[in-house]
Amino acid sequence: MDSAILASYMPKGTKAYTARCVGTGTVDETQRAAEYCKAYGLEHIIVDVTWEDYLRAMKELALHDGAPIVPNEPQAYLMAERAKADGADYIVYGNCADSEFGGMTKLLSKDWDYKGFVDRFTFLDPKHVLKNPVDMDEIYEPYRSGQDGIDFISFLAGPYGISSATAYTNALHAVGLDFIDPYEHCCLGEPLDLARVRSGDSKYLVRELFRMRYPGMEVPEKLPMSRPADAWMKDWEGPKRDEFLPGCVEGLTGEQKLLLFSLERFMDLMEI
Repeated sequence: MDSAILASYMPKGTKAYTARCVGTGTVDETQRAAEYCKAYGLEHIIVDVTWEDYLRAMKELALHDGAPIVPNEPQAYLMAERAKADGADYIVYGNCADSEFGGMTKLLSKDWDYKGFVDRFTFLDPKHVLKNPVDMDEIYEPYRSGQDGIDFISFLAGPYGISSATAYTNALHAVGLDFIDPYEHCCLGEPLDLARVRSGDSKYLVRELFRMRYPGMEVPEKLPMSRPADAWMKDWEGPKRDEFLPGCVEGLTGEQKLLLFSLERFMDLMEI
C-alpha cells in the first residue's frame, strides 16, 4: 500500500521493482504490484531472489555497513543492484509510513508497561543464544515513562523508525544509488488516534490516500517483505562459533534463525 501510493505519483514509464523470493512458503506480491503499475503506466520489473543471491548480497551488505544485516536488506540490495544496472540514479521507496502513521497494529494494540514492551519488541533475545549477552536496556531507557511505563509511540517513531530505514539506505548506498522516502518527511499534525488504530483501521490516513489514488481497488493489508526463511533455514544446524550457546536454534522460527545466521556470518567475515 505504501509503495503503491508513491508509485501513483511517478511519471508514466517509470521503472518499478518488485522482489520475488524463490522458495517454498514465500508470498508473491508481483501480481498485485503489476496491477498498480498498470493503473499508472509504469514499467514493472520483477527481481527473482534465490538463496544463492541472498547469500551474496548478505556478504556485500555486511562488509559495506560493518554490521550484521537484517533479513530484508538483501532483497532491497538486489532490487537496487538491478535498478543501478538499468541506469537509475536514485530510488523512491516507501518505508517510514508504518512508524509515522500508526502501522504496527500489534505493537500499538495496548498501553504497554516497560518490561512487557521490551519483551514483545525483542525479536530474538540475546541471552537465549549468546554465552555473554550484552544488556540492551540503554536503547529503551530514554523512553521510560514513570517507574514502569514506556512512551512506546515515541520509541517506534525514533529508534525503530531509524533502524527500519537503515535497512534500505544501507542497501542503496552499497550499490551507489541516491534515494528518497517521502514518508520520512511527513508527520501527523495531531496525535495518533490510537482508538482508531486499535479498532482495525491502522494507518488510517494512508488508507484514505490509497482509496483516492486507486478507486475501486481493495485496500491491501500490510505484509512484511516476504522471504521463505523456514525453507531456507530448515537444514541449518545452528551457529558453530564458541560465542553461541550449544543448541540455541532449537525452537526458533525460520526468521529468527536467519537473523542468527547473519550474525555468525558477519563475525566470520570480520576475521577474514
